[in-house]
Amino acid sequence: MAKRRTISKRTRFDVFKRDKFRCQYCGKEAPSVVLSLREIPPDADAEDVRADGLHVDHVVPRAAGGEDTITNYVTACVDCNLGKGPIPLDDDAAVRKQRAQMEDVAARREQVEMMAQWQRDLAALDASGVDVAVSLWESLVPGTTLNVVGQDNVAKALRRFGPEAVLDAMRTAIQSYAQRGQDGAWDNGSLSHALNKIAGICVNRRKQETLPELPQLYYIRGILKNRFPERWDNAEVMRLLQRAVRAGMSVEALQDCPGSA
Repeated sequence: MAKRRTISKRTRFDVFKRDKFRCQYCGKEAPSVVLSLREIPPDADAEDVRADGLHVDHVVPRAAGGEDTITNYVTACVDCNLGKGPIPLDDDAAVRKQRAQMEDVAARREQVEMMAQWQRDLAALDASGVDVAVSLWESLVPGTTLNVVGQDNVAKALRRFGPEAVLDAMRTAIQSYAQRGQDGAWDNGSLSHALNKIAGICVNRRKQETLPELPQLYYIRGILKNRFPERWDNAEVMRLLQRAVRAGMSVEALQDCPGSA
């Protein structure tokens, strides 16, 4: 069998990280299955399948013009990569089976090590982002810092929304909610409130990308709440306002409705 070009461990690691160590065909994850980046011809025998480590598996086959680039590689478990039933074995079946089992163990160990490195990389990224967030907080709220709980909340927001969105939301939250007491010291309750608002600000800004009228709808909801406080449901009113806008009603028309003007 003509052998494919073997890709580097670094490239395999990058592809596995991109695909989150999950088979892109069946969804099974390492280490419960052995992952592969291989292209296996339909006439391969057992020795061919186990030989020479991991080979490139192309999304677009090379024969169809596919390139040897990371964007053309895909993670697959061995079963999905074979794409057919059991491979017939010859008279050395027992020996070959033992060899296959040992190589499976080695592959699982290597992939567990890769997953551990992936987690270490994520942890390092989290720590770096939290350090930046703490520095920003200390510059905006002089004389204070984020405690362990605050740093944990920021780390969760960073993983969900990314550093740019979180840092911008932190600025907005502090400007909107942080207050000083009569003695000039920062009010701890207002700081906790500002910290808790960061994720919500990120969510609203993400929503605003698809619904630019959102700030105006919040304004209209506030007016309606003041006029009709009985049995008020913030979520339901906002849902109805958004439905009206998506149905084609303008914000100006909503503002002109009785009760909101």
